[in-house]
Amino acid sequence: MKVLVVVDDMVVRRHIEAALGRGGFAVIGVGDGLAAWEILKRADTPRLLVIEWAMDGLSAPELLERLRGTAGRASSYVVVTSVRAKPEDAVAALDAGADDYMVKPVHSAELRARVQAGARIIERELALERRAAGAGEAAA
Repeated sequence: MKVLVVVDDMVVRRHIEAALGRGGFAVIGVGDGLAAWEILKRADTPRLLVIEWAMDGLSAPELLERLRGTAGRASSYVVVTSVRAKPEDAVAALDAGADDYMVKPVHSAELRARVQAGARIIERELALERRAAGAGEAAA
């Protein structure tokens, strides 16, 4: 499954990309929110995202607002990373539309496990969509 990684620091981004690659994910990495949005507008967009809270172009809350506000778009699973470690920071990210929140520096194995949990959710949604499509075809 494809994962979009949006982190402005290239060293950190490469670390995350490598960690997810070792987990079997196909990773697309970009350094800012605007580049991420261009990818997210495509038909073949990744449904798993790891994004930094504070980034150039579009911040995580702005990107999440666009992502969640696009009609007809398939659901995504979004992990937000940040150096902010207070509980209210995690609440702000979750309230903005994130599905998970990790304080940096992230531990590679934990990140892979959280993204894998997101992948399981996306796979279940895809199975439900296929089942619903099959039921619709059978009724027609």
